[in-house]
Amino acid sequence: MKTSICMAAIVFISSLSSVTVAAVTTEIKPYTLQYAVNQALELDPWLTANNLREQSALHLSEGATSLPDPKFNMGIKNLPTDTFDFDQEGMTQFSIGMSQMFPRGDTLALKGLKYQQKANQQPYLRQERQAAVKLKVTELWLTALQAQMSIDLINQNRSLFEQLSDIATSSYSSAFGRARQQDLVRAELELTSLEDRLTQLYQQKEIALQKLHPWLIPAGEHRTNRITVKSQLPNLKLKADYNATNPKLIQHLTKNPRVLVIDQGIAMASTDIQLAEQKFKPEWMLNANYGFRADTPTGADRADLFSLVVSVDLPVFSTKKQDSAVKAASSEKEALKTDRLLLLRNLQAQYNSSKAKLDRLDNRYQLYQEQLLPGLAETAETAINGYTVDDGTFAEVVRARISELNSRLAALNINVQRQKTIAAINYVLTQAGNAGVTEQ
Repeated sequence: MKTSICMAAIVFISSLSSVTVAAVTTEIKPYTLQYAVNQALELDPWLTANNLREQSALHLSEGATSLPDPKFNMGIKNLPTDTFDFDQEGMTQFSIGMSQMFPRGDTLALKGLKYQQKANQQPYLRQERQAAVKLKVTELWLTALQAQMSIDLINQNRSLFEQLSDIATSSYSSAFGRARQQDLVRAELELTSLEDRLTQLYQQKEIALQKLHPWLIPAGEHRTNRITVKSQLPNLKLKADYNATNPKLIQHLTKNPRVLVIDQGIAMASTDIQLAEQKFKPEWMLNANYGFRADTPTGADRADLFSLVVSVDLPVFSTKKQDSAVKAASSEKEALKTDRLLLLRNLQAQYNSSKAKLDRLDNRYQLYQEQLLPGLAETAETAINGYTVDDGTFAEVVRARISELNSRLAALNINVQRQKTIAAINYVLTQAGNAGVTEQ
């Protein structure tokens, strides 16, 4: 009986352990770059707010074209103060009326147009935000990936340094005595140095993941889930490849969402100019009143009264004010044109500098892959073979292994910088309707 109870307890505990392991396993999910980008865009509250701003502008556009509400009035006119008798005087009347204002020229239509233009800006702002989020998440993801792959690379090579330590220990204990004691010390120092580099890389990885965490986890959600990146370097591709002097580059950049936002701002400034020009036109006011009069004290009928008044607000003595408003709107439009020109120049400069950087990184990466890494691997192998047959020094072996490891880490860094540079170039080349990072 006790045996069966113990077995049941063991099975129960084992099941709990398996559930716990499964729960932990499901909590840690490697994120690919594309999944991380999609998750960040889906959870970005800024995009939701921007959609609401667009809807707000569209609603305001619909309401802006309506006439102002009419004003109604009601009262008693010319009531005698000696008796307060309504039918004593012929001038006494109960009056009801309304007034309607008609704004100057095309003011209403232009106000509606301006709100529509403001709404038209929002999709471009969203695309710019999407491109910026993709670039930010890509950079953080690649930083975390570089740290992770560097950790893996050092861990793979740590076994080689441990083997070197074992070789030095074996040589010291078997034949060479005190002459090889420095080799033991050097081996231990190199292993300690690797541990320090690993500590720094773990720190870099955790910092990058902590910065990435808010983009991938819903705000306010209480979760202990850890995120990690998939240890696979992506192969990002350029959206387009232009020479620095290629005129098509500027044509491409004119479709950048940031440029199109300014274009809409210029259109809004043109509308502001037209609105300012409407102030030179008259503003009309229509007043209509109906007055009811009581019969005379003798019973004779009194005719009711009706009034219709049209008033006009003419800007006769305030043209300087209107002229200033038109000039101010015109100056704002010209300033936006200048901003557009500066933005295009800045985008072109960013593209050209990033493209030059990418070309140099490509050359360096090719040099590492075709010459440096194979040569250093061969040198390290030759050094270890020579040391094992007492035809070389331990320092040479360590230097060779360290050089090979550093070169592999450098090659990884160059490749990651290539990917980041491509992502930055694609951000500059973002076009309306095609914002983002291309992954293959």
